[in-house]
Amino acid sequence: HFFGAIVLCLFRSATHYPPLRGRETGIPKMLRNIAWRAVLPAARAAVAGPVPRFPSYPRYPSCRWQSSGQPPQTMFSKFFGPQTVVAKPSFTNRWLIVLPAFLTHMSIGSPWAWSAVSGTLAREHGFVVSAAADWSLSETTFPLSLVFGMQGIAAAVAGKWQMKVGARLSMTVAGICFGGGLLVGSFGIMFHNLWLIYLGYGVLAGCGVGIAYTPPLQCLISWFPDRKGLASGMTIAGFGSGALLFAPLSGYLMKTFAVMPTYLGPLADVTTITEHGKLFARVAGELKEVVIATKADLAALPYQLQEGVYLVGSGNTGAAPTLGVCGALYLTVMLGAAFA
Repeated sequence: HFFGAIVLCLFRSATHYPPLRGRETGIPKMLRNIAWRAVLPAARAAVAGPVPRFPSYPRYPSCRWQSSGQPPQTMFSKFFGPQTVVAKPSFTNRWLIVLPAFLTHMSIGSPWAWSAVSGTLAREHGFVVSAAADWSLSETTFPLSLVFGMQGIAAAVAGKWQMKVGARLSMTVAGICFGGGLLVGSFGIMFHNLWLIYLGYGVLAGCGVGIAYTPPLQCLISWFPDRKGLASGMTIAGFGSGALLFAPLSGYLMKTFAVMPTYLGPLADVTTITEHGKLFARVAGELKEVVIATKADLAALPYQLQEGVYLVGSGNTGAAPTLGVCGALYLTVMLGAAFA
């Protein structure tokens, strides 16, 4: 390399300077260029060692996160410290890291399909149509705005903390926030408490999305420094495809957990009374709130029901257990990815 650099520099000097003609040859300037372009860099390289070249896989450093280099001091740091995500020397297949990152982003991408649940929540009491005590559609869709609003806030606030504690603790906290938020939201549906849904699914789950978004992306880019675009694309693909899993899964679970409401008969056979904006019918000698379902209303439901009058509160849409099962599933997936 040293002599090659000298020859190259002489060639460049010969092409940049005029022919040798006594004092007008420019020889001092040519020698000075030789020194600056070849001798000094070669001398520095000889002292510093060979020029580092980017090795091809599997010579990459086998770590998914920058290690602090310090051995774990406590039981907590032993399981959650930054050094816990350093791969073992025997681990050489970097493509296995794609699956945890993809599944994590698929989990936190599920809010894109919240509309599959929000419409059901708007008729939680009436089941077939909205009853007087049911929430409006605007109230049930608002948690989606909270989720993505809290995603940006959590990502901005927790960014520096994530770099300090490492990927495993960040993903553990994110899994607890996201999965726990869905569980809290399921209790809000069960007790018909809208603010509990906002707190659980909106605030807690939104924080989980914000905290869990960056670590898988950084991790995969660290494992694929030669294919950073592919690594980021595979991760973001999971986030975008989260709705592809949540929508059919929530629909199947709600249909499984649903309890059909009590059918009182066709509208012509049931005497109804309207009081204070509510519709009532006499059932077993008592006035009970009812709703009237038309063919158009029943056509939007995945059930085989008859047109007529239904007793309010006698059925269950299955939205609460569905959100609880999804919360437990996503919590398991994200914790598994954190310890992968």
